[in-house]
Formats: sequence, C-alpha cells, structure tokens
Amino acid sequence: MKKLPVFILLLAAAACSSKTSHTNTTDNSITVSLKGIGDLKIGMKRESVEKLLKHKLALPQLSPDSTNNYFDTTSCKYKDIDYTLGFTKEWQEDSSYIIKLSQVSSHSLLLKTPSGIGTGDDLCKIGAAYEEHRISVTPTFDYTGNKPVRIKGKSEITLFDNDSNNAITFYMNNNKVEGMEVMFYEGD
Repeated sequence: MKKLPVFILLLAAAACSSKTSHTNTTDNSITVSLKGIGDLKIGMKRESVEKLLKHKLALPQLSPDSTNNYFDTTSCKYKDIDYTLGFTKEWQEDSSYIIKLSQVSSHSLLLKTPSGIGTGDDLCKIGAAYEEHRISVTPTFDYTGNKPVRIKGKSEITLFDNDSNNAITFYMNNNKVEGMEVMFYEGD
C-alpha cells in the first residue's frame, strides 16, 4: 500500500479514536458498489434511466441546441429515495452522441456497500474494508465566495477501483459517513 501523507494519517487517527456509531442494518438497504447505487448503474443510457424512473428527465445542458456542454445534473426520487444524477455526452464514431449516467449520489440512511459501510461509519471502517484500493481523503470547500473556504468537519473519502474507471465517494461529516456517490472517473 502506498504511504499516505501525514495529514491523512492524522485524520485517520482522529476518526479511529472516536466511537463508531451504529450502521443502519435494515433489510431495506440500498447497495452502493463501484457499478452504481441500487438499480442506477454508471453507464446506463438516459432512456434506460427514464424508463426505470417512469418519467422524462430535464437535462437542458445536454440538449441538441447546447453543443458546447457535455455534462448536466438533475435531482429525482426513485423508490422514495432522493438522488442526484449526473449525465454526460458520449460521442460515437458517426459524430452522433448518446447521453449516459456518469454519476449518482444520495444521502439516504439506507445506503450500504457490500462490505457493510453505511451512514455513521468512519474512516477506519472504510480503510479496513477497502485496504486493497487506492483511497483519497480531501477536505470539503465552499466555493460560493471569492475565495474557497474549508467547511469545518466536512471531508470526502474517494475509493478508486483498480480494475475499472469508477470510484465511490463517501461524504463525511465529523468523520462519519453522511452520503455516498458513485461516478465514472477517467483517472490521473
């Protein structure tokens, strides 16, 4: 395993020294994997997502009139869970394009990875469950002003898959998971 920078180790020590809260263990959990969240899988065509959701999605940044944009997001509810979906244009050999799901996120208490990581878990549990993967820990910033401001207590832990171009980000609040995102990641 690669050596981690000192600040990551300090963050890990702080997270490990605090009590781990109880992870939601209901049978209704929604599986978060490197493929997606529940039925929403990275790489699904827009039409397949709309069929699953049973309604059309408004993606004005990806309309045929919007030729310079390649990404758009929308919010939706599926099976009573709130999601944010990100879509990208994927160009084809014939100069046409298809719109595919490239990221999906939620802050539902029902989210859980196959390794058992869920809401309330800490960095230590994530590190132990995914020790074979590359992990990045970054602080969260507010970019609404003239200068980025770090948000106290908020960070993101991103788990990169060794075999695919997908990644899982765990949104942390006071060293505890509060949401997850799966996304296509092109790499370094």
